[in-house]
Amino acid sequence: MSNKGHTPAPSSHPSRRSVDDLVAKIKDELKDAPQNHQTAKKKALIRDGFKCVVTKVYDRRTAEENQGMGLAVINGMRSAPTECAHIFPESINSGVTPGSKKEDYAATIWAVLELFGHRNLKERLNGANIHRLDNVMTLERSVHDDFDRLKIYFTATEVPHKYKFEAVREFFLAERPGYVTFSTPDAEQYPLPNPTYLAIHAACAKVAHLSGAAEHIEEILRRMEDTRVLAEDGRSSDVLYTAILSSMRAVAV
Repeated sequence: MSNKGHTPAPSSHPSRRSVDDLVAKIKDELKDAPQNHQTAKKKALIRDGFKCVVTKVYDRRTAEENQGMGLAVINGMRSAPTECAHIFPESINSGVTPGSKKEDYAATIWAVLELFGHRNLKERLNGANIHRLDNVMTLERSVHDDFDRLKIYFTATEVPHKYKFEAVREFFLAERPGYVTFSTPDAEQYPLPNPTYLAIHAACAKVAHLSGAAEHIEEILRRMEDTRVLAEDGRSSDVLYTAILSSMRAVAV
């Protein structure tokens, strides 16, 4: 009979050192880096623990390159491609040329938000500020798609940064949690998603699926496709926001 001690079962979580080393490496890469989609994605990954904030699956590329996370996946943790999701879509601040239809749509968004009392949002999210960390989060690809299409949204609870995960149809809640709590290793350096931005997104999602709104949005989508001003990757969240907010302005007036 062997005198050797019991071999511990492999952990399904990466070691603290493994994660810390990865964080340090990314921080070094981000020194003096311009604020853009790529830096926002890297910072969001650090803040969100290299996981989708909803499903908690590891970012697949990170897990592939990091030994500790790779072992965690081998031992049962899930991984999947993740993306940097913007609460306010970045396309409202990029590729907007003077006199273009896209400028009109972007201006409508900011005008309606001001009408509803959000007077500082345009300045706060202007230009590269659209990539502010409090306007982005790490989402699994399918979750990101549902979020951009206003199929899912986050409703604040009485607990700070804890949200009820809701959807326009029960279908979009399948295999997803009832609640999501955002956390950060450093609130000053890595601020959490802004509750106001999430509340506006939730309001848009609810309005989008009111009677008659869907047809209005589809018409604007068709017009946008005809003029080829949709985002290059095909995402239409900026169009949806515009359609919904335009409807909200008409109701308010």
